This record gives sequence, C-alpha cells and structure tokens, in this order.
Amino acid sequence: REGKSGPQGDYIGDVNGRYYNDFPMYFESKSNQVSISFTSSRFSGKGFILNWFSNKDCGSSNIGNGGYIEYPESTLGNYYPGNVTCIWSIITVPGAKIELDFWKFDVAPNDKLLIREYNNSELIEVGIYDKDNLPKMINSSSNHMLLQFTSDNYSLNQGFAINWERQSG
Repeated sequence: REGKSGPQGDYIGDVNGRYYNDFPMYFESKSNQVSISFTSSRFSGKGFILNWFSNKDCGSSNIGNGGYIEYPESTLGNYYPGNVTCIWSIITVPGAKIELDFWKFDVAPNDKLLIREYNNSELIEVGIYDKDNLPKMINSSSNHMLLQFTSDNYSLNQGFAINWERQSG
C-alpha cells in the first residue's frame, strides 16, 4: 500500500485506488509480502492502526485420547482473519466415540462451523453452527470427526475453543 497527501487530505492507495476518509476495514494480500507507506498532509490527525493476520496456521490433525482446539490460536491474536476455510480432523481409537465441549464460541453472523463425522466410511453432517445456533456439547457416534470453519470478508470475531475427549464406545 502507498500513502500520500492528496487534494482531499491524507490517503492510503493501492493498485485498486485511493482511499481518503473511507478506508476499507479489510485488505487482503495476494502474496506473503505487503509494503505500506503513509505520508500525511500538513494537518495532524489520529493516524491509523494496522492489524495483520496470517492464515498459515489454520486447521490440524488431532489424534489421540483428547485435546484442545482453539481458533485463532492465542499466538495469532485476538480475532480470526476473514475469508478463510480451516479444517480440523479428530481421530481416536476404533470403536470409541468423541465428545466435543465448547467453552468459547464467538463468530460473526455469516461465519459457520460445519461439524461432520465418518460413519461406516460415509461422511455425515452433525450440524452447522453460527452466531444464532450455538453449539453446546456434541457427542459423535464414531471415532473420526471433521470440523470446518468458514469466515467471510466482513466482521471479525474472537473465534472458538473446544476441548475434545475420547469416550468409550
């Protein structure tokens, strides 16, 4: 991004145009590098704050008797990024079942968490959860679950945290 003073005051510009007082809330880079330059006019102002996210650490395979899934991970910041799809796989021993216990679920209105499980090699939907349909405790009927989180480009929220545990079959 490039910032300059223009006839209408300070602006941030990029290949898509110039933004004066109507800076977009969200920019998405098409690569792993971004350059930002800001030059102000002769008047002082509040400036700007920049938060950035990387969706590199999104999703994982979880194998064992129990664990913890948090998105975003606390090392990535307080809010999850927009326009991501993340998939977590949970697998425990054959014949066992899985219990998901949600202790945090803060997602934007159009963002969704799809939970599915494998049952006799067939992928079956357990539920779709969003801001209006909050998950509580979920018990699978198999030993393999998939969690798929999808966010849009707009509101960014704090995400979710889940404890998962193997249950005897």
